Amino acid sequence: LSRVLLRRCLLGGIAFGLDLVLFFTALKLTTVANTTVIASLQPVLLVFAAPLLFHEKIKVHEVLLAAVAIVGVVLVVFGATGLPQWSARGDVWALATLFAWTGYFMASKAARAHLSAVEFTAGATLIAAVVVTPFAALSGQDWGPPTAGNWFWIAMMAIGPGWAGHYLMNWALGHVPIWFGGCVALASPVASAVMAALFLDEHVTVLQGLGMAVTVASLIAMTLIGALLTSSSAPSPVADEP
Repeated sequence: LSRVLLRRCLLGGIAFGLDLVLFFTALKLTTVANTTVIASLQPVLLVFAAPLLFHEKIKVHEVLLAAVAIVGVVLVVFGATGLPQWSARGDVWALATLFAWTGYFMASKAARAHLSAVEFTAGATLIAAVVVTPFAALSGQDWGPPTAGNWFWIAMMAIGPGWAGHYLMNWALGHVPIWFGGCVALASPVASAVMAALFLDEHVTVLQGLGMAVTVASLIAMTLIGALLTSSSAPSPVADEP
């Protein structure tokens, strides 16, 4: 954890910390489906950012399939309107999460030209912890030690999405265009909505189900076409572990 490493992780760590604060606030106010769906609308922002910041060429079929995926996401959002767990205020917090999450994505893509996935994940997570701590201190919530049962879920969160999920995403962003990573991430709200229905008793409407089907279908098409077109392309320069 050198000064150079932390400096290259600074923007990503700040964006990641803000994403954590905004995402979990939104999650407490509105549905799991809406929170994850709105926060995953990165392709809308990345379509404009990728050509400007990373000189990535966006093809017509990629824009069209991303638009179809976003339509599916919009159906999920509108399908939640009127549900007991839904809140317009929570949706606004989720919209703010979208910008923080997109900033983290772009910072990760830029840093991966110089750092390995392990280095960036470690540095960005450390900086994010520093960013989150003041918000936690000012939140007014109980800082008492968690119960034994809560420690289990904290450990699962840290090992699963906290470490493995972000490490794999940061590794992948060194090998695929940033817009592609953002589009594939649209599968996350579909999986989250299904699990919320199974484990948290959150109702999923017919319109939401239709939106999920549209999103998954467009992602499958985008992944297959992208794999066929880029199979012979040279990989992006990244700093990977041997």
